[in-house]
Amino acid sequence: MNQEIKEALLSFRRRELWALEDELRRAESARHDAALANSMAAIAAQAAHENAVNDAYKRGFADAWNLSR
Repeated sequence: MNQEIKEALLSFRRRELWALEDELRRAESARHDAALANSMAAIAAQAAHENAVNDAYKRGFADAWNLSR
């Protein structure tokens, strides 16, 4: 009888531990997802800035070309 109680308690503790480990994995995954989203947003912002600068240079060169004629 004592052995059965010990095994049941051990099984319960093992399930508790698995639940905590799952919770930690989900939290870590969420943290990584947030970091990835921040990185992707920074890359998108940099690309938008570079496109705006390139477009401004193109307009400037086109305007300069048209002025000389």
